[in-house]
Amino acid sequence: MSMSNPTTSLGELQRDFPFESRLSLDLLIKFWEGQAKESSVRGEYARNLLARVQAVPALTGFIDDITLLDEHGQLVDALMSAVFAPAFLQKAYMGALIPFTLRSVYSTRDFENIMGPDGVLYGTLNLDMQGLKDFRLVNAYALALERLYGIEFPVDYPLILELGSNAHEIIPNTQPVLVSPPGHPDPLRAPRFRVNAPGLPPKPWLLPALQQVFGA
Repeated sequence: MSMSNPTTSLGELQRDFPFESRLSLDLLIKFWEGQAKESSVRGEYARNLLARVQAVPALTGFIDDITLLDEHGQLVDALMSAVFAPAFLQKAYMGALIPFTLRSVYSTRDFENIMGPDGVLYGTLNLDMQGLKDFRLVNAYALALERLYGIEFPVDYPLILELGSNAHEIIPNTQPVLVSPPGHPDPLRAPRFRVNAPGLPPKPWLLPALQQVFGA
């Protein structure tokens, strides 16, 4: 990537977030456990893969030392093949990130050309830093609403990365994200309040008292 391209440092984004976010491959492993129940070639592959995972317990549960992914690179590649199909590795912009941190832990080569080390995006976002923080926070609240209360609340606002003459929409996939509140979630009281985010259209967001639920 040419150093003449504008860059966006996301280091500041790692701060000022009220929720803890950690990496885990458990949902990915659970997917392969489902595949292992099949009496097929894919089922046999999954069973062999899970046997390899059992030999590396450090890859289960929370992973705080991301260098473990490189240390067990071939095994991680095999696990990630459920999401990163080999046919797309050289053609797609895809990355696996620690939720809400924009810290990439696994990606395609083209994605590496967009996001560099230490949270640097090669390009310009359509939101300033405060707007990006608000965008992330509202998405976190929306995800908690869905997972804890069964209320779908999509945040319909495009996040666009301009890279030279090209523009890429960043589309987060939160399906592999687990939401785990400390203790039992409080009943939904649904107070109405307004989130004002620079660059985001101000509107009333109907949210529960999630700050109390999460202890944030």
